[in-house]
Formats: sequence, structure tokens, C-alpha cells
Amino acid sequence: MNPPSDVIEAITQYGIPYHVRYMAYSISNRTVILLASFRGMPKSPILVSCPVRIYAAALSQEDRVSLQLNLDAIQSSVPEKAWHILDMNRERRLIVLDGEGNTTSMDLKDKGT
Repeated sequence: MNPPSDVIEAITQYGIPYHVRYMAYSISNRTVILLASFRGMPKSPILVSCPVRIYAAALSQEDRVSLQLNLDAIQSSVPEKAWHILDMNRERRLIVLDGEGNTTSMDLKDKGT
């Protein structure tokens, strides 16, 4: 089996995933491993490595929001034991950040529409 792709590299190449599921965690990399399906990838789904802090400056604001919503949806399926082993703070898990280190806003009214 291929090693997990980086979440930002996968999104940059294939777009925002339409289905994400928790699979495992990596102690050595301090990441959560997800199984993600992408519309732009014919051999979907693939394993994706997701760090606790996702620096997503390469993504648009809309894509960062979509990614954050996907990650928020799967966080409850990650076993509490995994969060504890990875030493990840309960309130600050899987956070999508922009290029300046700011958290992703869920408000899209500034899109210019």
C-alpha cells in the first residue's frame, strides 16, 4: 500500500474531497490518517495524512472552509485514545490555517458575491 499523501498536496491536485473517513494515526508523524475520496481522482479513495495544524495558504478561502467542515465532521470518529496518544488538545484538533496562521473563518460573505 502506498504511503499517505499530504492533505494539502492531495487537495491541490484533486480538489476538495467529497467523502472523508478516519482510518488510523501515526505516532511518529503526529498525524491522523484519513481515507478520502476525490472527484478529480479516478482511483479514489486514497490515504491522506493530516497534521493537527494544516497550513493551507495555497488554498482559496472557500476551499479552506470546505476542508475545515470536512475535518470537523470526522473529528468525533477519531477515538479519544488516538488524540491522547498524539498529545493533541481536545479543543484545538485538525485546524485549517491560512498563510498568516489565522484560523479559517466559516463566514464566506467576503467572497465578493
